[in-house]
Amino acid sequence: MKICHLVLFFLLAATGQVHAERKYADVKLTFLQPTEAEFSWQRENQNTPKYPIKLAKKMLAGCSILNISINEDGKATIEETLSSLPNSSIGKESRKLIRSWKWQNPTNQAGNTATVRLDYCLGGSSTEEAQQRCLRQSMMRCTK
Repeated sequence: MKICHLVLFFLLAATGQVHAERKYADVKLTFLQPTEAEFSWQRENQNTPKYPIKLAKKMLAGCSILNISINEDGKATIEETLSSLPNSSIGKESRKLIRSWKWQNPTNQAGNTATVRLDYCLGGSSTEEAQQRCLRQSMMRCTK
């Protein structure tokens, strides 16, 4: 019986020493047309969007470009997905993310459509490094 307890103790101790490597990620939203300064609507919550769990589990990074419309209640609809790289999973998660946001129009100006780009970036040794990767990625093409 003592041997069983000893073996169990060593097994638990060995598995307790295994720890996951920390992964850093960032999501960057860019207004392409009109620019963010020209667009009257803004996200109610200006925090950095959360990296979608489905993409993180697959270690999938990339970008998507979408045409969106925002109704008077501040809900976004996706008019068209213009690009999704490296595959359609990025576009699907982008559509979910944009539809989940609440938008507001503090200036009450007309104009409720925009073309936006979402970049999903992984890697680096810190949050700041992931943000820098995303900034560089957002300057690259997002079309095939």
